[in-house]
Amino acid sequence: MHEEQFSGKHIGLGEAMNWNKNKLSLWTNSFICPSQFMAEKMQQGGYPATKLQVISNFIGEEQVQYIINTPNPIREEAYAYIGRLSQEKGVESLLKAASRLPYKLYIAGSGPLEAELKKKYTANNIIFLGHLGTKDTIELFKKVSFTVIPSISYENNPLGVIESMCCGTPVLGRNIGGIPELLEISSFNCLFTQDKELPSLITKMFNTVVSADRNELSTAALQRFSSEHYYQKWLEIVRQG
Repeated sequence: MHEEQFSGKHIGLGEAMNWNKNKLSLWTNSFICPSQFMAEKMQQGGYPATKLQVISNFIGEEQVQYIINTPNPIREEAYAYIGRLSQEKGVESLLKAASRLPYKLYIAGSGPLEAELKKKYTANNIIFLGHLGTKDTIELFKKVSFTVIPSISYENNPLGVIESMCCGTPVLGRNIGGIPELLEISSFNCLFTQDKELPSLITKMFNTVVSADRNELSTAALQRFSSEHYYQKWLEIVRQG
């Protein structure tokens, strides 16, 4: 057992040393990055800018069909966090803000902080839903007023943002990593930088998203993040060689 682990480690190290940046750059025509943020980081790391192409992630056709065919309910005066319950996701920053506000917050997801957060944040307006499947997640996106992405570590091209907007649901996201470039799709999305901004911006979101054209946001997002759009962009890159 120990021998196998030892061998595996050294094989991995050997592979990493063999497939170094210079070899990859020499033998690769294009690197496809899910975000401009990632492309910039790769360029800073020494990869040639001329070989870096950006194509955002997409959502699957099954999700698209469920979004389109699921009736839109009356929106609750509620917001949601949907994701992993771990430190790097910044979920406790959101919970601290939520505990000072009257609005209902749904927390959907599981992770290493789940038990601790459930015990610590017991306010009636904070509802822990646990892990949700794809369909239940889409239904939650569709019934809340907006979602929050409070990550404190770099997010590359978070699917939570994409899925939320595809459901016609604006996003309040931290101004970090690849989040800002995704939120450019709608003026009803909003960015924050510091945790102390959260209470006032959450209140502001409730006041502004009332007038959001959710069908317009959903239509634009479904087009931008479709598998067909991804495929066509990929074909362009392949044809360029």
